[in-house]
Amino acid sequence: DWVVSNNIGSVSNGVFLAGENIGSGILTGRFDRGVINIPVYVGYDEVLIHDFENLNGLFINQYPSDSNGRMVTFERSIEGRKSIKLFYDFTTMKLNDQAITFVEFGESGKPLEGEPKSLSMWVFGDRSNHWLRARIVDSKGIMHRIDFAEEIDWYGWKQVTAYIPDNISYP
Repeated sequence: DWVVSNNIGSVSNGVFLAGENIGSGILTGRFDRGVINIPVYVGYDEVLIHDFENLNGLFINQYPSDSNGRMVTFERSIEGRKSIKLFYDFTTMKLNDQAITFVEFGESGKPLEGEPKSLSMWVFGDRSNHWLRARIVDSKGIMHRIDFAEEIDWYGWKQVTAYIPDNISYP
C-alpha cells in the first residue's frame, strides 16, 4: 500500500506519478510488517530576480576601467517589453590579462531567497564567443563563479542556466 502526502501525486500499479502541484511530500509504503518513507520533490519554483524593464538598481563594473562599457534598455525581449543591452570594448586588454564587464545589482548585490539550485536568463547571442558568467557571494563571504556559457557561440535568443554549487552557504 502506498500513501502520498501533500497532494503532490499518486501511485498507480506501483509507479509514482507526479501531480500538478509543486512542492514536497512523503511517499509512504507499507508492506508485510515494514514501512518505508521516501521524500519526494515535485517541480520547481521560478522567482524573478530582475525584469530588466529599466536600469534602476543596476550598475556596470568593468576591468580594465577604460573598456568603454555601458548598458542601455533595449526594445527587444522574450518576456516583458524590454531587456538590457551591454556594450563593451575589450581591445584595451593587456597581453595575458583578462577583460571583464559585469552588471551588478546595487551596491551590495541582490539577496537570493531560499536555497536556489540554479539561475536562468534569456540572452541574445551575437556569436562573440565571449564567456558569460556570474558571481555569487555566499553568507560566509566566499565568492563563487558560475557559468552560463563558456562561449556565446549562437546568434539570437537562447535560455542559459548556471548551476549554483552544492557547497554554497545559505542564505
